[in-house]
Amino acid sequence: IELTDLEVFSEYDIRVRAFTSRGPGIFTDIIRVRTDPGPASPPTNVQTTPDRRSILLEWGEPERPDGIIEGYYIITNATFPDSISTGVINTNTTVLNVSSDVRSITFDNLIPYTIYEFSVAAYSFQLMDEDNNFAIIIGEFSEVITNRTLEDAPSSPLNFNVVQVTGSSTTLSASWTQPSTLNGILTNYTVYCRISSKQFYSEQIPNSNEFTVFNTASPDTTEVVLTGLEAFTVYECYVTASTNGGESEPSNNDSARTDEDSPTVPRDFIYTKITSTSVTLEWRRPECPNGVISEYVLEYDNESLTQPITISIPVEFIEDSDEYNETNITVEYLNEFTDYTFNLSAVTGGGRGTEATIDITTDEDVPSASPENLTGMFSSATSLLISWFPPPEQDQNGVIMGYNISYFEVDNSDIVTYTSTEETMINITGLMVYTEYNVSVAAYTSIGTGPFDSIIERTDSSVPEAPQNLIYRNLSSTSIEVSWDAPSSFNGPNEGYEVMYIRSETNDSYTIPNISETSVNISGLEKYELYSVQVVALSDKG
Repeated sequence: IELTDLEVFSEYDIRVRAFTSRGPGIFTDIIRVRTDPGPASPPTNVQTTPDRRSILLEWGEPERPDGIIEGYYIITNATFPDSISTGVINTNTTVLNVSSDVRSITFDNLIPYTIYEFSVAAYSFQLMDEDNNFAIIIGEFSEVITNRTLEDAPSSPLNFNVVQVTGSSTTLSASWTQPSTLNGILTNYTVYCRISSKQFYSEQIPNSNEFTVFNTASPDTTEVVLTGLEAFTVYECYVTASTNGGESEPSNNDSARTDEDSPTVPRDFIYTKITSTSVTLEWRRPECPNGVISEYVLEYDNESLTQPITISIPVEFIEDSDEYNETNITVEYLNEFTDYTFNLSAVTGGGRGTEATIDITTDEDVPSASPENLTGMFSSATSLLISWFPPPEQDQNGVIMGYNISYFEVDNSDIVTYTSTEETMINITGLMVYTEYNVSVAAYTSIGTGPFDSIIERTDSSVPEAPQNLIYRNLSSTSIEVSWDAPSSFNGPNEGYEVMYIRSETNDSYTIPNISETSVNISGLEKYELYSVQVVALSDKG
């Protein structure tokens, strides 16, 4: 007889008795038998726990083992652990084979952010013959469970490159290509930079090894412009890529220098020497040249110039001294005692920089021109009134402190008289009557006296002195000759002489005018009479 519909892998007690028409007989002894094992139901509670590069697979026993569970087969696309044996089922399917006491296994060396599939089945053995040959009974596989490893940091971005942006002193352009392995969803790129050489001056190269974040870019871009940089400065940079799993290792480093810009103001712009016509200026290079200084431009101006005067000062950098070969200049041919404004700026390939300014006044000097409009006139027979204007302002060369005056008789230059005044007029007294004088006037400053200007003026005339040595002699009983010598000075133009004679007895007077000689004959006199005779010299004043 065949018993059917029995439970798989279940023990049954079996006894047999016979039946006749008279009824059942006695049962045989009980024999205990077990049905063959069958395929187990799927393992329970199959679940996975992902990490970045591993997944933990866990499961429970099947609800229906239907045999003695000898182990478990695992079908997966994950990398098999080296310590676990494998097998082949269904001809083509490679499985992991773990013992029955194992309920979990960790799959390592997985690829981050990758989907893996898992299915688990229990298996048991079925004894086939007395030689202990057995068959493997594979249970039902669990439903395929999928899970994704967690994100990890991507590999480094490739082909990182930094280049100068022409015409911009504060920007660089950085570019790269996407990492070969993303290990997740890219969230951003981060560009790190540091200054490796601020300027080509040794004192301005900072000792800094710290990279800082200069830019964060979206994951769909592979090029950024780095802004807010310092001019003419070498930046060393790299880029990283990030996912939610972390930040990659840095890319290759690359360096570039920002373009030149106009320099800052030259430092310590001073004068070291001033004369009346020159000034020596000194300075130090700008704190931030922002490029290679090719020249300094010096402009100076004053109120009398229609436009500033510009001087170009080419320079060369001297590496040994970390300075430039020209940081001073002497400006000559300036005007005396004049206010000047000097503006100094440095020039690089980025343009002309901020100006340093200094105001100076050249020293005083002697005036370079004589007083203007020198005029004179007599103020009396013994004085002259002399007046003038100061020298032109541009020729005064300082503060006019006064005027030096010299004068002498034109006909006697051996005797020179000197005087001075702070005014622009002087009345020279104590002079000779009706005499020509050479009068010279010059302005003077604290440094000395300038050139003289001269005029010749004559004092006013006056009445002449008396004729000298008056004598007479009788020519006849009715005439006499009167003669005399010229006066010591006519004190004016010689207008001749006038003779007056008086008859003493009658007091009658007679005059002979307009006598040009120094003698005259008087006739028509009374015989043997006494006469008094007077002679006067005449000038334009009488």
